[in-house]
Amino acid sequence: MKENNNIAQLRKAKGWTQERLAEEAKLSVRTIQRIEKGEESSLESMGLVANVLGVPISDLFNQNNVDNIIKDYSEEQIEQINERRAKKKLFLLVIILYNFFMLYVGAQLEHIKDEKYALIFSILWVVLFICGWILLMYIRESYWKKKLDKLYPLTKNIDINKKADKKPEYKYVEIASQICWRIVVPLLFILKYVLRII
Repeated sequence: MKENNNIAQLRKAKGWTQERLAEEAKLSVRTIQRIEKGEESSLESMGLVANVLGVPISDLFNQNNVDNIIKDYSEEQIEQINERRAKKKLFLLVIILYNFFMLYVGAQLEHIKDEKYALIFSILWVVLFICGWILLMYIRESYWKKKLDKLYPLTKNIDINKKADKKPEYKYVEIASQICWRIVVPLLFILKYVLRII
């Protein structure tokens, strides 16, 4: 596919040399040079370059230069992005359920009348809450991410949270809600029981 492409611009925007791009994409420097010049290259090589640059393969080319093969590849990549996004939401649901469960258990600690047992269970609750979060984050970053990379190889390194049609104000609402549910609410409960312990 001899095409004018945006690879050199995308590479420079990341501050990478051709050598760095070749290393990240696991290709030879000569292959990167040929691709940037628009010489014949395989779709697999283009896919590797797109993945490390974190863009869909269609973004490597000017829109009027995208041929049918690249469009098909790009459509498959978009389909995998949507499937990966759905799986990511599934894991987010697990995190939310964990939060609700731990907050429910934390609220039940109020019913313990004996101060000694209340203190012991409060300490245990704080430790379990923090350990559970650490475990969930470890699973997400190691096992879950690797599994999704294997299931959806065309989406590796692509920011699936980035939506072209997403309005900026909704992005801030989403960030605020995540901070609230992931940090503020659990932190308030933890502080409540830490203060009870002190």
